[in-house]
Parts: sequence; structure tokens; C-alpha cells
Amino acid sequence: MRHLKKKFKPTDAEISLLEKLRRNPAMLERIQPILNIADDPYAGVDVHQVEKLLAEEIRHLGNETLASWSQKTEDQAAVQQRAKHKTFQQREKKDSDFGPPSDK
Repeated sequence: MRHLKKKFKPTDAEISLLEKLRRNPAMLERIQPILNIADDPYAGVDVHQVEKLLAEEIRHLGNETLASWSQKTEDQAAVQQRAKHKTFQQREKKDSDFGPPSDK
């Protein structure tokens, strides 16, 4: 009798994580190198080099997370303002057009 492989059934936490990563593809791109470092022993690379690589990737991930959070917060605030004030119109900031900058 053949051994049947168990079918992979993701947990609720894994499903939730995958859904979040699909909504945030830029963060997925930042997490993949971190997982690659964890999965690969980096033959010939010492612990200090791995630490430097991880610190850089974590910094990038933090920057990406902050940018994503900031954009979503701004979008949500605009939606709330539109709901609160039906005549609210979001406008882009205009560039100053008062002539050339001074040489001070």
C-alpha cells in the first residue's frame, strides 16, 4: 500500500498572513530576502556579514511599512472627511508660481 502524502492545510494565521502579503506586494518583496537569509546558511559568509545584510533588509522593511501605513492613514482620513463634509474636495498642493527663487 502506498503512503499517501498529507494534504497541506494552512492554518488561519498562515492564510491571514498570505492575504496581507497579497495586499502589500512591496512588503512581500522585502520579506523574501530575509527568509532567503534564514533558509540559506550563506556558505563562506561570516556572522558579521549576515548581520549586516539582515540589518539592511529590516531597515528597508521598516521604511516600506511606514510608507504603506502613512499612505493608508492619509487615504482613510480623506474618506472620513468626504463622508463628514459632502462638499469636501481633495486638491493637490499647487507649486508656487511667484517667480524665480532669490539668490540669498
